[in-house]
Amino acid sequence: MVELIGVTGPSCSGKSTVCREMEQRDEARRFSLDNFYRPEKELENNNYDHPNAVKFEQAYRALKDLKKGKEVVVPEFDKINNEVVGEKTFEPFPLILVDGFMVLYHDKIREILDKSIFLDIPKQEQLRRRKKRFREGGLYADEDYFHETVYPAYKKYIEPTKEYADHVIDADKEPEEVIEEVLSKLEI
Repeated sequence: MVELIGVTGPSCSGKSTVCREMEQRDEARRFSLDNFYRPEKELENNNYDHPNAVKFEQAYRALKDLKKGKEVVVPEFDKINNEVVGEKTFEPFPLILVDGFMVLYHDKIREILDKSIFLDIPKQEQLRRRKKRFREGGLYADEDYFHETVYPAYKKYIEPTKEYADHVIDADKEPEEVIEEVLSKLEI
């Protein structure tokens, strides 16, 4: 049996860190919703913080097949060049973590999940972590971009989905503490 757990929250809340650590411990596999982004040329205003940026139906079909124990082929998205660069095979595993800030936005994906966790952090911590992540600069590191695009999109599309989460975890602490709390909520 395959169990699907949604791991969501705002930008830089630690979703991927938690999922990668659990994958490294061989407790789960990480299914990244980021791989279902549309290429930049298909987006209006290069806005990856809008729900139109994600191919939700394609992701849903893959998750549905995984839940049935079927192997799936998923796109491989390059976030540096904002394009699909290939495909990869994703095999079923007893616990699959569906990682992405819009995981609870799409009703079909929300309904197929067995559980969901929302990692919550304050606005200023989001900004601090984004600056650290995008040290090299570029559009996504720009503080104005955060205030004009990222945070408003979070408030409009992501924060309202918190009500659908089975567990809301304060992620404004060390990653290891967050991981341990996630593990305890999942009873692993």
